Amino acid sequence: MRDDLYLLELAGETGALFFRHYEWTDKTITYGRFQQAEVVRHATPPEYTIYQRPTGGGVVNHSNDWTYSIIVPASHPKYRQKATDHYKEVHMSITEALRDMGKQTMLYEDTCNPCAKSELSLCFQKPARYDVVLKINGQKMAGAAQKRSKYGILTQGSLDKAIFPELDWVQFEEKFLNYLAQKLETEIEDTTWAQLALNRT
Repeated sequence: MRDDLYLLELAGETGALFFRHYEWTDKTITYGRFQQAEVVRHATPPEYTIYQRPTGGGVVNHSNDWTYSIIVPASHPKYRQKATDHYKEVHMSITEALRDMGKQTMLYEDTCNPCAKSELSLCFQKPARYDVVLKINGQKMAGAAQKRSKYGILTQGSLDKAIFPELDWVQFEEKFLNYLAQKLETEIEDTTWAQLALNRT
C-alpha cells in the first residue's frame, strides 16, 4: 500500500488519475491510521502480517478480498467536492457493476459513530454511511477509506469476495472501471510501473 502514496504524489505532479487492483500473497491484515497498532496486534493471530494504511478506517482481513486504490489529483474538479460525495460515487460504481452482473446491493444510508482509538474497529463488522451492503439483509460487502493531501485524494477500498464466490472478478473490474471513469469524466488507459517511472524521470 506504500505504492499508493507514490501514485498520490505522482498524480499531484502530472494531473493523472490512477486506479490499481492488487492481491495479497501472505496472510495480511491492515488497519487505518487512527487505529492503535498495539490494539490491532494484540487481537491478530501471530501468523498474520499487519500493516498500517495511510488512509483511515478499521481493520481489514485480506484473506479473501478484492483490494483496490483510486487516486484523484488535486487539479481535478472532484478534488473540491465533499469527501463523502466522492466516497458515494466510488461505491455507487460498485453497486452498478454488481447490478449488471445480477447482484442486488445498495448503499448504506444511515450514519454510525466511529470507534474510539482504544477500541478495535473491524471494517466489515458494521457498515458506515455509503458502504455497499446486500439488499436482502444489509450485510456489508464493500468499504473504503480516504486520505486527502495537497497532491490529491487517495481512496483504498476492499470487497468481500466470499459473499459472491462465483462472481467473475475480471468482468467486475471492467464494469466497475467503466462506471467510475464516467463519474470522473476520464478515459481508461492501461500503463505499467516501468512506464510511470520513465514518465517521471
